[in-house]
Amino acid sequence: MRKSLIFVVLSVTLMFLVSCSKPKLEFNDTVTDDLSVHIDLTWGAFSGAGLGSDDLYDYISERFNVDIKMVTLDWNERLTQVRTWAMGNKLPDVTFFEMNKNDFMDYIDGDVIRPMPTITEEQYPNLYRQLQSMKPYVEETFVDGKQYAWPRLSGQNKYTDLNLDSFMYVYRRDWAEELESEGKLTFELPDDNTFTIEQVKELAKAFVDNNMGGEDTIGLIDQDFAIPSIIGAYSPNGCPAMITYVKDDNGDYVWGGLLDETIEGIKEFKDWYDQGIYYQEFYAMRGYDNQYKYYASQAGITYDNLPVINFHYLRSGFAQANPELDVYKATTPMYVKGTNDKFWSREMPNYWSYNIYNGRTVTDEKMARILTIQDWIASEEGTLYTWFGIKGRDWEYASEDDTEDTIYIEEFDTTIKLMWEKDSNGNFVSPNYPTMGIRNFNQLASDFDWYNPSIPKDTKEAVKAWQELRTEENTYIVEYNPELTLKRDGVNYLRNDNFFQEYQDKLKQLVAEDDYTKEDVASEFIKAFSNESSIGKKLNRVLNELNE
Repeated sequence: MRKSLIFVVLSVTLMFLVSCSKPKLEFNDTVTDDLSVHIDLTWGAFSGAGLGSDDLYDYISERFNVDIKMVTLDWNERLTQVRTWAMGNKLPDVTFFEMNKNDFMDYIDGDVIRPMPTITEEQYPNLYRQLQSMKPYVEETFVDGKQYAWPRLSGQNKYTDLNLDSFMYVYRRDWAEELESEGKLTFELPDDNTFTIEQVKELAKAFVDNNMGGEDTIGLIDQDFAIPSIIGAYSPNGCPAMITYVKDDNGDYVWGGLLDETIEGIKEFKDWYDQGIYYQEFYAMRGYDNQYKYYASQAGITYDNLPVINFHYLRSGFAQANPELDVYKATTPMYVKGTNDKFWSREMPNYWSYNIYNGRTVTDEKMARILTIQDWIASEEGTLYTWFGIKGRDWEYASEDDTEDTIYIEEFDTTIKLMWEKDSNGNFVSPNYPTMGIRNFNQLASDFDWYNPSIPKDTKEAVKAWQELRTEENTYIVEYNPELTLKRDGVNYLRNDNFFQEYQDKLKQLVAEDDYTKEDVASEFIKAFSNESSIGKKLNRVLNELNE
C-alpha cells in the first residue's frame, strides 16, 4: 500500500471517521455460509427499484434466507454519493463503485472497504469462471494480493474476440435521403452507411442549412461524456471518451490531449461549432440531453454508447415521440472513418463498474451470504431466473416436442420454452418483476439483451453488425494498458488520473468563445496545459511519475 503518501483532506477525513465509528473487523480468507442464519443486507445501486415487492424477490429471499434493502443511487450524482457515503462511514453493505484509483486506495487504507475471500473453483464455481474470463483486466481489483472489489461482468461484446467499446453514431437517414433526392449533397449516400469524417461534416451542415429539424436544427450532438466525439477521427488517443497517456518514439509517456493530432482535432471541432454544425449549447449539456434532442427531431446525428439495450432505448424513445416515422430509417447506424481511413475504438475490459463491500458492517458471515447469492446469479439457474422469471410460471426447459416460443441459450447449451403473456400483436410481454434487477448484484444484465424477446431483432442485428465490422486491420484501437491500470505508487497520478474533466472543461470554455479563431483555441488550449499553468504543472508531475 501507499504508506509513503501524504493524504489530502479526503483521506484524513476518511481515516478519522472510520476510526471513530464501528470497530475494525477481522477477515478470513475462507468464509462458510450457513443458510439457516438469517442475514439482512443493504445494497447501493441504480437497479432494483421496487425490489422486495414481487414474487421473484420472495423466492430469492426465502431460498437464501435474506432480506435486501435497496439504497438508491442517482445516475448523475453517483460518484459524489458514493464518496459522501464513504466519508460518513455510511456505505451500504454492497455498493456500486466506478473505479477511481485514488478513492479506491483511500478506501482500502482507511478500512472503509474490506477484502474478499479467495474465490475458489470448488466453493464458488460460477464466480471463479467469471473471474477467469475477466483476466487480465481484473488485476486492478487486487492490492497486496487481496481482492477488494468485484468487477461486474458485461455481456455486451458477444460476436467478436475484440473487447471494443460500443460507441456509435446514429443519423437521420430519412433526412439524408430527402437532401440527396433534391441534389443538396455532393456525394452519394453509402448503402452500407460507412462515411468519412468529411462526409459527416457535409451531411451535418446540410441538415442545419436546410432546417431539417426546424430553425434550431442541430447537425451533431454527443453524449456528454463524449464531447467532442469528432476528435477521435483525428486523434483517438485524444478523444475525450478514451483519452489516455501514450508512449512517444523515445518510450516516454505523453498525454493524449496534447498530441499534434489532437490539436488538429480541436481546431476542427471549433470549425464545426463556428459553422453552427455542432450543438451550440454543448457546454451546458447534462446526462442524456443528446437523446432528448434526437427524440424531438432537432438533431440529425448523435453519438452515444450504444450496446443493445441503449440502442433499444434510443429507438423506442424516438418511436414513442415520432409514431408517424419509420424508426429504423430515422435511427440508422452510421459507421464513421477518421482521417487515417480507419474507424476508431478502444479496448475495453469485459466488465464495467464494481461491487465494494463495507469494511465495518460486512462480517465474514455476511460476506459468505453475499457470495452465495452472487454465485447463484452467475449460474445457469440464476441466469434464467433473473432473465426470464420464475421457473414453471414464466419459463421451463424445452422438450423435444416444443417447437414454438423456444430460446436457445448458447452460454449454457440449453433451450427453454418461454411462457410469457403476449399482447394483441402476438409480442411477448415481460412479467413485472422489478427484482430481475438483482442480476446487477453480481454482473451487468447486458448479456440478456441478446436474448430479450422484447428487443426487436433489427436492433440486435444492427449492434451485431457494428461489432463484427471492426477489426484490427480497419480500426485504430486504443489498447488497454495494464501498466497504467495497475499503477498505484504515484500520488499525482492517482489524484489526477487522465485529466478528463479538465480537458472537457477547457474545451467548453475555449470553443464557445465567439472572439476566438480555431488557431486561438488551439494556442490557448496548449497554454492551459503548459508547464506554466496550474493544470499543466499537475500534468507535468503526473508525467514525471509515469516516466520515472
